[in-house]
Amino acid sequence: MDHATIQALTLPCPTCHIDVQNEGGRTCSQCKVSYDKTPFCPDCSHKLDAMKACGNVGYYCNQCRIPKSRAAIVWQLTPVNE
Repeated sequence: MDHATIQALTLPCPTCHIDVQNEGGRTCSQCKVSYDKTPFCPDCSHKLDAMKACGNVGYYCNQCRIPKSRAAIVWQLTPVNE
């Protein structure tokens, strides 16, 4: 899955479960809460760190201590203030 496809994914609002569209930011049209799309480890469920190098983004789990494939990442919406 390429970066453009990942950006286009819609995810359900954690509060009301309607799809949150990525149109100028991720704000739930029903709850009015703004969210960030956050990557989590598919194995241990900890938040992943983004590693940027040479124009590419990779993801690393500090809990498992190994890099994670972008195809396996679990994306979740987290409130912007967290």
